[in-house]
Amino acid sequence: MRKSRGEIIKDIAIIVLILTFVSLFLGNFQIAWVEGTSMAPTLNERQILLIQKTYTNVSTSDIIVFQLGNNLCIKRVIAIEGDLVELRNHCVYINEAIIRGVSYEGRDCNYPLEEGEYFVLGDNYLNSLDSRVYGPIKSDQIIGVVLGA
Repeated sequence: MRKSRGEIIKDIAIIVLILTFVSLFLGNFQIAWVEGTSMAPTLNERQILLIQKTYTNVSTSDIIVFQLGNNLCIKRVIAIEGDLVELRNHCVYINEAIIRGVSYEGRDCNYPLEEGEYFVLGDNYLNSLDSRVYGPIKSDQIIGVVLGA
């Protein structure tokens, strides 16, 4: 059974109030909105996200929010410290394994990820500015991990 527009708005308002309460009173969470399509189809434009700001570690396949200049970015972690990322022959390799369907434009380069470094990609590989362009990100840039994605 489909919900009416009024019921959907009411549900959204309740979710926003609950998330705001959690964010303000616990301080461990933050609300973010998706802008753009670089994480489609996993995350949709204008989707509301709950970010856990206190986390113990970041793992491969986590979706994170991080600061890049004056912008907040949302991407998926595909390589962590200790991994070797290679961009060669227009393909992306992690520890010698090719990431199928992911390409890049530009010069060949290697990123041996050091402690506290992460390589991130948007799920919408063809429409994402990510570590293929700006290189690895550092742990001090990370705001938090997206919950429930």
